[in-house]
Amino acid sequence: MGLFAKCTGYLQSTFRDGTKTVLQSKFQNNDNDYSGLNCFAPGLEINPADGEHLIITKLNDSSSFIVTIGGVNQNITPVCGRGERKLYSVSSDGSTEKASIKLSNAGKIQIKNELYSFLTILDNFLNVFINSTEFTFGSPSVHGLLPDIKTQIQQVKTQIDALMEA
Repeated sequence: MGLFAKCTGYLQSTFRDGTKTVLQSKFQNNDNDYSGLNCFAPGLEINPADGEHLIITKLNDSSSFIVTIGGVNQNITPVCGRGERKLYSVSSDGSTEKASIKLSNAGKIQIKNELYSFLTILDNFLNVFINSTEFTFGSPSVHGLLPDIKTQIQQVKTQIDALMEA
């Protein structure tokens, strides 16, 4: 079997000890269908999208125990400079980057999804306060935020909700 195979799906199964659930990728190599355990660094869970190309190998010359040890998505153009790192997810068909965290070689962190970057949302939020000349209305005993300020803050909150998960 070659070391490069196209992902065609996934399945959940019980690991050999009979108690733990593991995720396996289905893949095709030389017109043959196989499945293999997804093996990546501890703490890193990856479920490849259909169409992504996986690096696979057999363990201990076993014909029955195949593992995926890496992969390549040829639809996503690399953007990292020397020394940079990027973690990203893709659409279920592997064609589009959906969310990413990039660590730059300048010591900066970029968090974004396909719609927003965290920095843009934070800048928008801060600009609401920077560009406002008044924040309250009403008599002294019943002050409240101006309706326009509330609306702008809610718009920024909606953007943050679209970017972040609890």
